[in-house]
Amino acid sequence: MLPAAPARCSGCPNRPGRTGRGHRRPRTGPGHRETDRTAGLKESSNLPRYNPVHKHPAGYGFDFCINLRLLHIALSPQQLGQVQAGKATRTRVLLLVLATIVMASSVGGCGHRGPASDGPLNSGNSIHGPIPRGSQCVPGGRPQTFGFDQFTNYGHATVVLNRVVLLHPHNERLVGSYAVPGGSVLGVAHWPPQNPPTQPAWKDRQIVRGFRLAAGQTFNLVLGIAATIARRRATSQGELVYYHDPSGNYVAKSYSANIIAANTRTCM
Repeated sequence: MLPAAPARCSGCPNRPGRTGRGHRRPRTGPGHRETDRTAGLKESSNLPRYNPVHKHPAGYGFDFCINLRLLHIALSPQQLGQVQAGKATRTRVLLLVLATIVMASSVGGCGHRGPASDGPLNSGNSIHGPIPRGSQCVPGGRPQTFGFDQFTNYGHATVVLNRVVLLHPHNERLVGSYAVPGGSVLGVAHWPPQNPPTQPAWKDRQIVRGFRLAAGQTFNLVLGIAATIARRRATSQGELVYYHDPSGNYVAKSYSANIIAANTRTCM
């Protein structure tokens, strides 16, 4: 049996038979059929309801911070009204709160910090070596190739590249990207390169997305970069390479700045 709901009386608590303005007296004459409003409710156990007199879920007896303040925060006005009206059991309240928390976590990315940066791929001389810093500047006026960066797989499993993005670009956009296996570097050139003599493995190039690099191997990252607004200086502070291996998702960094000058003849 469910506990009796508290009497709702507004303005006339000492008058029996009335529960407020506009209240209709219950029918008790011949032929009246009393209806049990709790019939058909499927209750798993004899659980107390929300007690609006005491302002907390009476008798819940579990420490999950389910108090009135949490309910106001976690539940919608409609759901909160059901709780306050005594129409929700302890199990119902718990499910409502948990569902709200899960939805908020999935939308807001609760606890999500993105790919780890301590994976096996590194642009330095070892898996935990410092990331090289530097810059390359080329004249403006057209898309340019930047191909000085190398990445090595210092792990024990093959890594697969997902994508590459520029690091803090300003008036600069990526127009193409290739992974060239081997230890040679292309350097700088007009985009797209045409059989560059500095990169003998250019014929073996692959687009970054889906490129597979075995353990112990190195590749040269070649980027095509253009200024978003012509005749203005364009810069980025390096690039981020997103990849994965059997152990998870990672990001590798390069701090080699890519600069396209506003001048079309010199890097000024």
